[in-house]
Amino acid sequence: MKNLFLLILCCSFFALASCGDSASTSGGDKAATTASSGKSTTIGGIEVPSFSDSKLTDYATKYAKYIEKYESAYKAMKSGDASALTNLSSEGQELATAAQNLSSGIGQADAAKFSAFMEKISKRMQEIAAQ
Repeated sequence: MKNLFLLILCCSFFALASCGDSASTSGGDKAATTASSGKSTTIGGIEVPSFSDSKLTDYATKYAKYIEKYESAYKAMKSGDASALTNLSSEGQELATAAQNLSSGIGQADAAKFSAFMEKISKRMQEIAAQ
């Protein structure tokens, strides 16, 4: 499970690093809203699940907020301001370090849920890069 978690995280960061020049896609609602079930939150169009370990939930929330910032920074870069995207690199590194610390001791249910969340993150980053 730990290797799967790290693989998904690495894929997400590779998607972050690859900024393509394809057609634009819609971004979704930027406001954080609570889903009707009360067990997940939507941030920037990304559903953030609730985990049994609150540290995972906090991490997933931070990651979704990071994706919102990344989207804004990517748009700024496309307009000629690459500094916003560059400034996010340290936050991305902090998230990677935090992921390594969280990867030990994750239960199977949370690992599966987190893997699905990271797939959504990866897809969202690909959508952003395609804009």
